[in-house]
Amino acid sequence: MTELNDVVVLSGTRTAIGRYGGTLASIPPCDLAATVVREAVRRSGVDPEDFGHAVFGNVIHTQPRDMYLSRVAAVNGGLPVKVPAFTVNRLCGSGLQAIVSAAQLLTLGDAEVAVAGGAESMSAARTGCRTCAGASGWATARPSTPWSAR
Repeated sequence: MTELNDVVVLSGTRTAIGRYGGTLASIPPCDLAATVVREAVRRSGVDPEDFGHAVFGNVIHTQPRDMYLSRVAAVNGGLPVKVPAFTVNRLCGSGLQAIVSAAQLLTLGDAEVAVAGGAESMSAARTGCRTCAGASGWATARPSTPWSAR
C-alpha cells in the first residue's frame, strides 16, 4: 500500500452567525462562501494559484448558482478558474463532509492545498425553518508541502 499523506489546517474563518431574517438574510450563500474562501486563503499565506481543489457543502439552494456553490465561491473568492471544485449535500453534515472530502484529496495526493467549508442561508430558504445563516471555510494542506511550516 502507498503511504498516505498527513493533512494540516493552515487557517480557518467564518462569517458572523446571523439571526433568521437578520442582517445576513439578503446575502446569498455563494457570496457568504466566497467571503470565507477569500479570507481563509489570505490567512493561509498560500498563493491562490497553488490551490488544487475547493469543496463546499450546501443543502438548500436559494438561487440556481447555489447548485455549484463551491465553484462560485472558489472563483469569486479569488481562486483561479482552473481550480477544480465540487459541492456536497449531506444534509446537516455537508460542511463537515466537505472538509473530510478535501482532506481525503490531500491524503491521497490528489491535491497539495485545498479550501473547504459550508454555507447556508435559512432566511433565503423556502422551508419555514427558523435557524441562522452563515458560512465557514478552512484552507488545508499536506504537511510535506512548503506551506505547512507557516
